[in-house]
Amino acid sequence: HSIPKDMHVDCERLLDLESTGFYDRINEELASKIKRMWNCQAIQICFARKHEFNLQESARYFIEKIDEIAKPDYVASVEDHLRVRVPTTGLVQQSFSILGNDFTIMDVGGQRSERKKWIHCMDNVTCVIFVASLSGYNEALNLFEEIVNCEWFINSSFVLFLNKLDIFKEKIASHPITECPRFSKYGGNVKDFEATTNFIRSKFEKLNKSDNKTVACH
Repeated sequence: HSIPKDMHVDCERLLDLESTGFYDRINEELASKIKRMWNCQAIQICFARKHEFNLQESARYFIEKIDEIAKPDYVASVEDHLRVRVPTTGLVQQSFSILGNDFTIMDVGGQRSERKKWIHCMDNVTCVIFVASLSGYNEALNLFEEIVNCEWFINSSFVLFLNKLDIFKEKIASHPITECPRFSKYGGNVKDFEATTNFIRSKFEKLNKSDNKTVACH
């Protein structure tokens, strides 16, 4: 399957806009082009394989409400805000007190290029809150293994939150976890949400190589 030739101009137009910083406002003309592309069979076939390449999980959500977004009086809803991904860059710090106890939370960018900006500031951290996408288990496992065993966190406890469970449930319906080399020996039901989730959770917990460090998984 391929994109019809009469859609190539629209594709190039959208790519040009994206490469120049995208656009401040999606108008009806752009919305019409996006909808036309979305309804293309070749695009849908490609989208069905979205787990094989890097695509934001919220793509379908925003594309399917493109008419609403294109309206001049559009105001983003709470759900819209929750669905938007804004990568953290550098280090963002917030201090607060609860019942007389002082806390300082630092939000950091997890990408490898971002880590060098903050990793050296982490020699006195009490606890690391690690949020990982369950649907992106392979990449998340690699990063968690590196961070949980990092010399800067040798005395830090870890709290691991596995999120995006809904996307993971959708993913295992067509892409069994055994496709991942790490999980090739999994012998359970590859479509059982609870069983596969518990298996992946155990994989995360076993990556901790320190007997003196605790990892609380949620």
